[in-house]
Amino acid sequence: MPAPPWAIYHQRRLWMPFNYTMTGTSGSPIITARNTKDELIASDILDEQTYDQIQGQFTIASGGADYVVALQPFSEDSIVVFARNSIHLIRGVGADLGNSSVQEITREVGAVARKSVVQVGNQIYFLSDNGVYAASFEDLYNLRGATVPLSEAINPIMARINKSYAANCVAVYHDNRYYLAIPLDNSTVNNAVLVYNFLNKGWESLDVINSNNWNIIGFVRSGAGASNRLHVISKEGGIHMIDEAVNTNQNDYQDYLCLGIGTSPAYQDISSILTTRQYTYSTMDRKRFNSYELHVESAANVQSNASLSLEIENPDSTIALSSISQIYGSNLDSGEDLSLRGRLGNKRGYGAQLTVTPSFGRPKIRSIKISGALQNGGNISVE
Repeated sequence: MPAPPWAIYHQRRLWMPFNYTMTGTSGSPIITARNTKDELIASDILDEQTYDQIQGQFTIASGGADYVVALQPFSEDSIVVFARNSIHLIRGVGADLGNSSVQEITREVGAVARKSVVQVGNQIYFLSDNGVYAASFEDLYNLRGATVPLSEAINPIMARINKSYAANCVAVYHDNRYYLAIPLDNSTVNNAVLVYNFLNKGWESLDVINSNNWNIIGFVRSGAGASNRLHVISKEGGIHMIDEAVNTNQNDYQDYLCLGIGTSPAYQDISSILTTRQYTYSTMDRKRFNSYELHVESAANVQSNASLSLEIENPDSTIALSSISQIYGSNLDSGEDLSLRGRLGNKRGYGAQLTVTPSFGRPKIRSIKISGALQNGGNISVE
């Protein structure tokens, strides 16, 4: 085996970058760099120790100063090759490799991190320099790189990824969601997780643990019977369940983390915030925002409370509205839901967005509506 940094298994063969050659004897190998990073090699069928450098070797992006980042099997006969600045397809890998062919798909985009590549149905998701992209197999033959990144709506967050350590990003598909662990801002480790919801077709969460010990190196899915859980693995050896309450007492709205070797796990408060999109009612006219409505529900085992604020753009202003307890008279009881209404005082502006900042418990926001009127007449509302 030519000392690969990693490999994948497909069609009874191991496929790997062909960066090195190995000579010498067992226990005393001599590894020599080939000074190339754009070539692949495949093992013989069911023989991980034998490699044919004539028929089993492939050159990707030759002469383009590109290099192989990841491989993703697709169908019985193809492998998608993600290079740093391009995407390629190897066809005919299911039989005699002498009849295989390499096809360049696009030079517009490539993959940054090998472990960010995840296949979901007929699409492969991956992190590129410009954000998260999806490559789709429209008819199982023609692979096309999407021209607009899936992460376009969260470009300000994607711009905060530490580019120097982006190659360490990891991802997984679980429960109709794409989880992507990233190094945010100046972090040199994966300290944050972005979550894309395929059912809602949008990014629903950015989860951050401000600790270098929260160094996510992988996700592990596990199942037992009807149970299906997602675990995050840290470099320090920590194993934590994602989106799972620890127990059924008052602490189940907190994180329960162990961030050091030999230390005991401890409860930690979750600093969270929910901000709606900006409501402009699809017109550039000036508006007067007059009221809002909020449907909120408490978790089953803990009361909830949250403060509300409104952000107006042009002219810019932030208005502290109230809180659930001030409007309702107390915290929202566990397992209860509530419809809150309030006035906005005809605040003028081009657009408005509502921010909900939980102060206790785990309030679930079911819907939000902001009503207003065009300054030149006509009532409008958007939910």
